[in-house]
Amino acid sequence: MSRMGIPPEMAARCLIVLVLASTITTSIGQATAAAAAGATLTPAQAFLRERCNAVTYKDPCYNDLAPYADSFGGSRTKVAVASATILMAKLDAFDKELQGVNVKFPGKYQVDVCKKMVKDATEGQRERLARFKALEAIDDAKVTANDIAELRKWATDTWMGYNKCDEDTETMPDVNEVLPSYEPLGVVMLNCVNLIVGIKA
Repeated sequence: MSRMGIPPEMAARCLIVLVLASTITTSIGQATAAAAAGATLTPAQAFLRERCNAVTYKDPCYNDLAPYADSFGGSRTKVAVASATILMAKLDAFDKELQGVNVKFPGKYQVDVCKKMVKDATEGQRERLARFKALEAIDDAKVTANDIAELRKWATDTWMGYNKCDEDTETMPDVNEVLPSYEPLGVVMLNCVNLIVGIKA
C-alpha cells in the first residue's frame, strides 16, 4: 500500500486514464478550434487565404487584403492589382519618411538610393494604376503573360530597387529607428511580386 492508501497498480492505472483523458480533451479542443476557424471564413475570405498561403509572408498578405476580399470574386488578377495598389500607397508613405531623414538626422545618413527606387516606382503613378486596374476586366483563364507584363516588370523592378536600398540602410545602426517603414515595405513588396507571378501559376 502507498502512503495515501492507494495500491501502486491502481495509482498507475489512474495515471494512464488521466493522461489519456488529457490527450483526448486536447485533440478534441484542437479539432473544435480548427473547425471553428474554418467556419468563420466566408468563401471570399477562404479564396484570399488560399492566395496568401502561396506568398512569402502569409498573414501580412491576408491582413492587408482582407478588407477587400468581397470585391475579388475569385479573381487572382484582382488580388494582385489590389496588392499593387496597396504597395503604391506604402511607397508614397515611405517617400515622406525619406524626405524627413535629413530633418531628424541632419547630415548623418544618405538615402539617395532609396529615393531613386521610390521615384522610379511611383513615376506616372496615376496612369500606371489605371492600366493595372484595367486588367481586372480580364478573366483569369484568358489573361496572358503579355497582359500582365507591365505589372510584373514594375513589381520586380521595384523589388530589385528596394534591395539596392541596402547601400543606404547598411550605414544605419538601427534602420527601424531611422526608417520605420523600410522593413514592412519589403514585406508588402515581396508579397505583391508573389501574387503577380501567381496570376499565371
